[in-house]
Amino acid sequence: MENKTFELLEKMYTDFSQRFDKIENEIDKLKTIEKKVNKNTLLLEKTNKDIQTIAEVQENHINQNIRQHNEIINRLDSDIDILKTAVSNISKDLKFIEHKEFQNEKAIFNLKDDLKVIK
Repeated sequence: MENKTFELLEKMYTDFSQRFDKIENEIDKLKTIEKKVNKNTLLLEKTNKDIQTIAEVQENHINQNIRQHNEIINRLDSDIDILKTAVSNISKDLKFIEHKEFQNEKAIFNLKDDLKVIK
């Protein structure tokens, strides 16, 4: 009977040892997976920070572009106003010159008539 008990105990020991080995292997796998998860978590956090930085830079560029665009529009509006004023003044000057030219032609015509009379 002692022999059978010993054999039974030995078999139980072997079964338990095999089960413990399996459990240890599973624990080792879980530790490996946990390390990978931790590494991936760190990578995701870094990527998230990088994305936030890129978004902030992009937003700053957009704001800078809008400001520069508005400055260009304001300068163009100012230049257009200056050109409108210049065109208006030139137009007035041309009308004045045309009027004076007409007066001069009229005066020349009158002088020619006077010269004909004198001849």
